[in-house]
Amino acid sequence: MGQHPSSQSQWVSALPNYFNDAAELGMCIIIGEYGVMSPEAANNENRRNGMIQAMDNMFRAAIEHNVGRMLWAWFDRALPIATTGEGMGWDVRLDDEGNPTNLNWIGTLAWMDNRGELKADAIPPYVAVQPPPPPPSDNLIVNGNFTNGAASWGAHGGAAVVTGDALPAGDMPDGLTHAMQMPGGRGNGATQPLQLLLEPGATYRLTAWGRNSATVGAWVNQVSVQYHNNPASTSGHNTYHTVMFTGTSWSRQSATFTMPAAGFARAELSIWSPASSAADYWVTGIVLEKIS
Repeated sequence: MGQHPSSQSQWVSALPNYFNDAAELGMCIIIGEYGVMSPEAANNENRRNGMIQAMDNMFRAAIEHNVGRMLWAWFDRALPIATTGEGMGWDVRLDDEGNPTNLNWIGTLAWMDNRGELKADAIPPYVAVQPPPPPPSDNLIVNGNFTNGAASWGAHGGAAVVTGDALPAGDMPDGLTHAMQMPGGRGNGATQPLQLLLEPGATYRLTAWGRNSATVGAWVNQVSVQYHNNPASTSGHNTYHTVMFTGTSWSRQSATFTMPAAGFARAELSIWSPASSAADYWVTGIVLEKIS
């Protein structure tokens, strides 16, 4: 079930009433997503203020009624949780005692709340959350050479940055020193969000270096810009602009593409190696640049 109050006064009373009704019915409730912020809302003061007030009311009601809640999301460029890098979950830095040093307002709320430190009558006041600026170069990919490890990347399935002796034998291309490695047979890779960086109707060129430990077929180990070409879509991707790596020597591949003029949803850069591939796979030197 969902709650969609249409005014601030309804918000103040709706959630407590909803929680009370559910408790009387013996229902178990969890707030699965709070803090969802569209790019349009993030750049519109009235809509942003409405979202902030909704989160404030949610915290007060949920804490009072002991209802669990989870933040959306670990990476969302419209509502970052950290003050450095891209503001994503992987950009959060911890001190020697394991405490975060660079959380913004929403990140601080989530950290405190997850540790039972947030009180309904003492919620920290809102401090403006602005999406981090795009990378200061023509390359839209942050840390595409992996010299900062996996920072700005959402690695999964065992994918990890390697350097030195952990790299495959032989010279690295273009003086590069690090690469993202996808061990074979796991179904693993890494992603980086692009939704707020790409422009409708603009043309881009994707370039990357890659190699495998054994020869693989086409459409196996790849790097893609992927998105859904319906801007109103709420799940999945249906469009992929891909460079593929099939050989065992370093090769540089590129693809040029134009984004839909009518818009798109959930654009991201994806490095992917399927579980069906037994070969180890390395990628580095990823560049995405606007050319027109």
